[in-house]
Amino acid sequence: MQLNKVLLLVLALQMPVTGWCQEQRLKLEGVWDGQTFQVDRIKERDASKDVRKIRVAGAVSSISYANRAVQIGPARLRWNASQEATFADMKVGDVVSMEALQVGPENFAITSIEARDVASSDSIELIGALTGYSNRGEWTDLLVAGIPARIPKRLFSNGRLRLQRLDDQRPENQFTTSIGGVRTTIGGEFGLKANAREDRDLDNTVTDERLDTEAELKLEAFFEISDSVSGFAEIAAEQSDRYGSSLDHETSEFELKRGLLWLFVDQPFGLPAGIQIGRQNIAENREWWWDTDLDAIRAYVSSRNFQLELAIAEELGCEVLSGDRGDAEDLDVRRLFLTGRLRLSSLLSVDFFLLRQNDHSSSFRVADVIAADQLDEDDADLSWVGARLSGAADLGSGLEADYWLDIARVSGTEIQYDFDDFGAGELVVESSLEQQRSGTGFDVGATFKWSDSGFFGLSEPALTFGYAGGSGNGRSDGTFRQTGLQDNNNKFGGVDRFRYYGELSRPDLENIRISTLSVGFRIGEDSSVELVHHNYQQVFPQAAHTLRVRPDANGLSAELGDEVDLVIGIEKWEHFEFEAVGAYFAPGSAFDTSDPSWFLSFKLDYNF
Repeated sequence: MQLNKVLLLVLALQMPVTGWCQEQRLKLEGVWDGQTFQVDRIKERDASKDVRKIRVAGAVSSISYANRAVQIGPARLRWNASQEATFADMKVGDVVSMEALQVGPENFAITSIEARDVASSDSIELIGALTGYSNRGEWTDLLVAGIPARIPKRLFSNGRLRLQRLDDQRPENQFTTSIGGVRTTIGGEFGLKANAREDRDLDNTVTDERLDTEAELKLEAFFEISDSVSGFAEIAAEQSDRYGSSLDHETSEFELKRGLLWLFVDQPFGLPAGIQIGRQNIAENREWWWDTDLDAIRAYVSSRNFQLELAIAEELGCEVLSGDRGDAEDLDVRRLFLTGRLRLSSLLSVDFFLLRQNDHSSSFRVADVIAADQLDEDDADLSWVGARLSGAADLGSGLEADYWLDIARVSGTEIQYDFDDFGAGELVVESSLEQQRSGTGFDVGATFKWSDSGFFGLSEPALTFGYAGGSGNGRSDGTFRQTGLQDNNNKFGGVDRFRYYGELSRPDLENIRISTLSVGFRIGEDSSVELVHHNYQQVFPQAAHTLRVRPDANGLSAELGDEVDLVIGIEKWEHFEFEAVGAYFAPGSAFDTSDPSWFLSFKLDYNF
């Protein structure tokens, strides 16, 4: 009876499934034929920016000095008296990029202008907020900040919105063919990565240098089976090697992995929803709650300013195709995800999150002997519930502020096991402890960006302040822990996503407080550099901690230490992405050893 009431309510709402909330910012690329802006590329952009702001790039098609107005493709923009000198020499055919602020219907006030290269004289780029759409056969007509654009329906399909993980970037013009009458897009990624680190022991008298290299090839296929049905398949091959001091080759491993494999059905049986079945990426933008690939069934519902997702997930097999079974810690764990977003304005969006985790794997008794590949140190039946407030504000004079506030509560029961080596590839259970888990975690911060400033080739300086933590009192009942599915990975003011709690330390928010200060700059439109400082303190001094350094804390002091990261991201090419990270950790008085640790990482991806 209750289920019927819910279905009737959903049907009554008649929510259109567009995949985007109203005011989602989009980047459109295409051509202007003098009458219609025909779009052939579309990307999501940062939804937190002021929805009144647009950027348009292309050739000037008309200019009126009397009306102080200039036309670039479908957009008509106006300048004011103080900008007369800037536009005095402008002529039809000049290729420029302009930013403007919408001050009324079809009324845009220019705020900045610069020379720009585009693919051809009729090429147009438009960035702005979605304000409307309608489907017309094979086309979808969009309004972006009230400016009309026409998009092939296949580019606007919901299936395409599910394609990429947050860290992935694929070129728009991928190879497309027909397989059995099904339009199929084939692409992927080849990535090279090298990580070097030293002094994880925080003791430079101990030799523990390490270099890890990784080469990975991903092959992907996207199938447009019909207007409402699409599928995706991915397979990955990975070669990883580890080198010790003096570059001695220690280990080498090759793995063939199953990647994402899903089927998406838009509006099944006419219902106002989308259904996705199979192995899929479950993520939210800040990756504070989760970012993981799981076997799941997921439902989506969205309206003008509201989105809702419900997923049930449980691993059905081994990710590594050559493996006999999956990671014991991941098997026999059923998870229920519920997320929602209510976008009230550019100043405020409200997200809510719920995760219910039920571990129904076999439990152990003290003195049990198990195979090493059955190691599972934690059985947890836990629930996380919480919310996020976020938004953006234009503070004037080219200054913008983006803010966020995450808060979460965990509760439930967990069993923790200790094991010892039993020989012959076996382990023996030494102890088990069942305990209640409860606690609260939070993350609050803001990034201030100056869009009109810069020097020495650096532009758009950004300043970020953050403060995050998880409760702790020396007992699990009163100590927060994150979901275990999180990556704590996002952007501040630059182009690159990075671990915003520290690239070397990478702590879980458990019995800790983290203060963050970051300064960053753009280098052109598609590159950036950021310098980030973190200070780590325990809430309750104890030996256990979640920093990725080896020694236990002494339990006497709460001062874990400080980390400084330098993050460089370059994404100016369509096919290539480059990232370089340097990190330095200086231990505090919570450790009895005081030598610093460092970490270097380089990553180059080729997308096709």
